Amino acid sequence: MPKMTKAAVFVEPNRIVLDDKPISDVGPLDALIRLATTTICGTDIHILKGEYPAERGLTIGHEPVGSIEKSARRTGVFRWQRVIAGAICPSEYSSAPLHA
Repeated sequence: MPKMTKAAVFVEPNRIVLDDKPISDVGPLDALIRLATTTICGTDIHILKGEYPAERGLTIGHEPVGSIEKSARRTGVFRWQRVIAGAICPSEYSSAPLHA
């Protein structure tokens, strides 16, 4: 059984719930962040209002701040390193956190 975590999940317009989601394993360019906090942005508000298309089950809040829990060798980040994942970054870095 996969490890689970709590996440803010889109259900339908005007409805987001706190639900269990599986924790994915890291791929060759990935890092798993232990969250200290996360923020929402305008896109999340548009999703909530039903103004932006989103499927049921989408995790809301994509600007996390925390520390590296686990990473692949090729990411260039190390366990316990503090990181922030910006909402806008070049596509080749979209799955890797940016240094704090």
